[in-house]
Amino acid sequence: MRENILTKAKKLFPEEMEGIRLRSEYIKRTLQWESEKAKVGILKAGPAGGWEEALSRIEAKEREDLAGVDAFFATVAKANEPSALEAATAEYLRSTGLRTFAGPEGAASGFLKPDELTRLLIPAGTLSETEREEINSHVSHTWKFLSAIPWTPDLRRVADIAYTHHEKLDGSGYPRRLLGSDIPVPARIMSICDIYDALAASDRPYKKAMPAEKALAILEKEVKAGKLDADLFRVFVAAGIYRLSALSSLSS
Repeated sequence: MRENILTKAKKLFPEEMEGIRLRSEYIKRTLQWESEKAKVGILKAGPAGGWEEALSRIEAKEREDLAGVDAFFATVAKANEPSALEAATAEYLRSTGLRTFAGPEGAASGFLKPDELTRLLIPAGTLSETEREEINSHVSHTWKFLSAIPWTPDLRRVADIAYTHHEKLDGSGYPRRLLGSDIPVPARIMSICDIYDALAASDRPYKKAMPAEKALAILEKEVKAGKLDADLFRVFVAAGIYRLSALSSLSS
């Protein structure tokens, strides 16, 4: 698994956002150059009436076009965040991203590259389907690795528990989309702990730690949706097991 996928904090990688920024600046410089050429053309035509009005129209259009490019980049930066993508923003990205401009060698280039647009249109989170599949593949790799270890009898189920801790009771988990009773209790316990830790841990370099109350609310939502074991979640909360995560962070 590629580390840059594992630690991906936004939909685009930093170098891609920088590329879009530079592309936007190039488009703005091109618009300014075209505007100046149009002004020169009017002035060369001689002192015909109405040239001041014509120059004013060119300058107004230039300001409008430049503001449009700035708005485009601001929208890209907003869409690049992992929060839910609004329908209006998605439609704007589709229409504006498909626009083209003349590149340095004269060839038409898009405001956005196809893969940039695809990832900016991710509804929520930062991973495309391909990247998510790559992340999810770690479970199978872990199972193969753990299965090769000669465990003692009391630990013989370690590989299977690790293999199933991303499964959900309603079959929406991965990698095998197991249902209910097919998921062993230890794996259900590990699933609750793993999700909480992913949300509330302070040692993740790609995200800030989430407050315990908010992390528990997200887990409760998953329970109500039939994805996590309700009885085990009640024990997790009532016994204060989630507090161990905070204590562990403080002692490390």
